[in-house]
Amino acid sequence: MEAESVLFIATPEATPWSRTAIRQADQAVFVAQASTHTAPSPLETFTMEVMSPDQRRLVLIHPHRATRVTGTARWLDSRPV
Repeated sequence: MEAESVLFIATPEATPWSRTAIRQADQAVFVAQASTHTAPSPLETFTMEVMSPDQRRLVLIHPHRATRVTGTARWLDSRPV
């Protein structure tokens, strides 16, 4: 049986495994709590250096039943996707 998709899960740190996973991946997905913006980690910075913006996705998790979504621009400014 041939796999249609392979999912590499990198550790949050820029370990050799994480860097290998990023290099082998076709797409990278950054997932974060929207309310806790931080500067890009060393692994995120590495990913932004080796992958083009069209290979990167940003998924922000907002509070349950939020009536208004805010703070997205700040994330996009520091992580162009």
